[in-house]
Amino acid sequence: MEQTKPVWLPHLEGAVPLSAKDKKISLYTIALEGWRRGLELTFWSIRGEDGEFQLRYQLTDGRSIHQFQGSKGAFITDEADAVCDDKSLTNEVLRRSHVPVPHGKTFGESDSDGEVTAYALHKGFPLVLKPTNASGGKGVIVNIRDEATLRRAVAYVRQELNLKQVIVEQFVEGEECRVMVLNGEVLGAVQRRPASVTGDGKKTIAQLIEQKNEDRQQVPHLYHRPIKLDRQFYNTMHASDWKLRTVPKAGETIVVKRVSNISAGGDPVDVTDLLSESVKNTAVRAAEAVPGLPHCGVDLMMDPEWKEAVVIEVNTKPGLGSHLFPITGRSRDIPGALIDFYFPDTKEASRADYAFFDLRTIEAAIKAAGASEITVAPAPEEKPDVRVIEGTGPGIKQKKHQLERFIKELPLIGTVHIRKNKQISARLAGASADLEKVPPFLEGLGTENVTVAAAEGPTANELTWLDDTNPSFAETYVHRQRLMEDWKAEEKAAARTAREAASLRSRLKKRFGRK
Repeated sequence: MEQTKPVWLPHLEGAVPLSAKDKKISLYTIALEGWRRGLELTFWSIRGEDGEFQLRYQLTDGRSIHQFQGSKGAFITDEADAVCDDKSLTNEVLRRSHVPVPHGKTFGESDSDGEVTAYALHKGFPLVLKPTNASGGKGVIVNIRDEATLRRAVAYVRQELNLKQVIVEQFVEGEECRVMVLNGEVLGAVQRRPASVTGDGKKTIAQLIEQKNEDRQQVPHLYHRPIKLDRQFYNTMHASDWKLRTVPKAGETIVVKRVSNISAGGDPVDVTDLLSESVKNTAVRAAEAVPGLPHCGVDLMMDPEWKEAVVIEVNTKPGLGSHLFPITGRSRDIPGALIDFYFPDTKEASRADYAFFDLRTIEAAIKAAGASEITVAPAPEEKPDVRVIEGTGPGIKQKKHQLERFIKELPLIGTVHIRKNKQISARLAGASADLEKVPPFLEGLGTENVTVAAAEGPTANELTWLDDTNPSFAETYVHRQRLMEDWKAEEKAAARTAREAASLRSRLKKRFGRK
């Protein structure tokens, strides 16, 4: 397949903040799409069964309210979620609807490792071993071809990972693909290629992996998904004829992991236009086989000719990052299609592509300040002027706090950062007359070398905090942040003083100490 440069959606270029790149791209881009169309956006949090902090959000047009969890919307029923969360139950439902799936068997906690191994040996290689309720490729061992590898895989998944319920099934040769289905239509398809590097005749595989991980950080969806040297990596290496110090030939591709999960270092490639009608039909039938599932991600294994496929998983909360930011091919606007589906009256609404909201502050306020819910202020109706204003000087942290209060009073929207504890940098948007007041204000605080430059691209929007407490959750959060900054500064000063005192004692002891 010929590699082409990716074509991403212009309205998402530069609009995904760092805080959203860590498993929140689906949440952020769907929320952003609705908010930019004028829908009211509210966030809150829950605690999962393991006590983990989980962010939830809802969108409303004043008539309809729809709540979301990642890419899972309110039209997906709990029953559908329960079916898709259990791989063995998913296979059972799909088989009843005559949707093609790999042949295999499910084993529960009461089944021994010996029983799992015996069935696998009877079925014959190659095989796949995978947990029934894991995600992100955790515990999935593919293309098992001998008894020794099988026994190691069973011990690893069931004992080390403690994932007792597993499926043993035939390994289907072919290409793995994630297809996004909405209301009986295929929106996009991504081929997930196993983690690999391409040689240049000079660098070792270890150096090529390091270089590729740097490249992956330029892709929002891959920022936190490097190629790791984990068990899957070493299993692949031990079954191959290369080592970390091997120098591949120029143009030679080395697959460093057998699994193709993006979280395991795989590469997302858009293949929507390459799917046959038969493969598309299989994906749609899989979605329709699960009652109460209007949209989902269907994982397929396709034959080498890309004509037929079997379903290996159905996901109610598929990640959209691969469809939005493929490394090859064209982005598919799935967030836009989902908002069209849930809020059809907004299809023709104007969209504020120049604005985005600060997810980091929302999460921090909910966690640290205890806000029960936070509603994002409406997106600006008109594109504001954008400027970057910078300066240097002493007391930079105090100036940051004062500038933040000042820009809210004007009002302006944007963010203020400190760089290397020496420079203050504000990226602000609003009316030109208000922006012109910022440089004199900074100079009045004693800021030196103040510069102003015009800027383009999305701008961050401040938040509206839905509470009538005094002080507000926002003020509480800011106060706690300042206390933490002051505490860290005091800790650093105390540590520095302690080091200086220890150094002085050492010098005195050497000079005046007993012989």
